[in-house]
Amino acid sequence: MAMNAGARLARARTALTGNGAAFHRLPCHSLPRQTPPTVRTPATLPRTLSRALPAGTRFASTSTQGVVRDSNALVTRLRNLFLGTSIGLFLTFTYLYVTDTRAGVHQWLVVPSLRWLYADAEEAHEAGTRFLKALHSFGVHPRERGDPDVAGDLRVEVFGHV
Repeated sequence: MAMNAGARLARARTALTGNGAAFHRLPCHSLPRQTPPTVRTPATLPRTLSRALPAGTRFASTSTQGVVRDSNALVTRLRNLFLGTSIGLFLTFTYLYVTDTRAGVHQWLVVPSLRWLYADAEEAHEAGTRFLKALHSFGVHPRERGDPDVAGDLRVEVFGHV
């Protein structure tokens, strides 16, 4: 005998509750109504709590030292300005020094470290060339600063061309 879905549901309901009509009248325990927590300010604190606090107690959000806090903020801002400016100037002059071809760091640090890292001069040359190509792609390659031949001592004329 084939049963439709409604009959199967009614049969399952009767099996659970004993009779189908009482299914919706199952006892349920009501939970106490929960109210959202409220924020209490010092004026709305319960009397017992306000009596428990010692006289002169301030909450963390209040302050009587507004002027001191403002001067500390000024000192902090000036210190941050000084540090930021110092770091910016240091990085600018370091960039200008390291990217200058006549900087001593190239003669006294880079070349000896390449000689120490690579025993073969050809390998050291290839590594240095690769390194300079990588620096050039980022725009931080060493370059000649200024005009080294201001007096024109290196000027040569070949077939009428300078």
